[in-house]
Amino acid sequence: MNSTLSSLHLGGNELGEAVAQAIADVFCVNSTISSLNLMQNSMGEGGAQAIAAALRVNDTLTSLNLCLNLLGEGGGQAIVDVLRVNTTLTNLNLYNNRLREGVMSAVRQSWGNRGGTLDL
Repeated sequence: MNSTLSSLHLGGNELGEAVAQAIADVFCVNSTISSLNLMQNSMGEGGAQAIAAALRVNDTLTSLNLCLNLLGEGGGQAIVDVLRVNTTLTNLNLYNNRLREGVMSAVRQSWGNRGGTLDL
């Protein structure tokens, strides 16, 4: 397992849902990477749900970029739910993911006053 890499940028690769699931599996056990950029990878709702599940157990990741991934309502709701329990994430980008205002409002509420940056 990696013991030195702290930032990983995989943006713009159109990796899809299956690869997002594999990345999520790695982040369930990762203890070094604090910044992950997965922008523009077409991960969809299933990919977002997998990443959210990993964030339930990962206490190292502080910055996550998921913009331009077509997360949809189900993916957005998964992020809302995990933000209620994950307190280490301080920078989150969910820009342009087809999230309705209700989900964006719930994300803001779950984000609370943790500081950092939240982009919707």
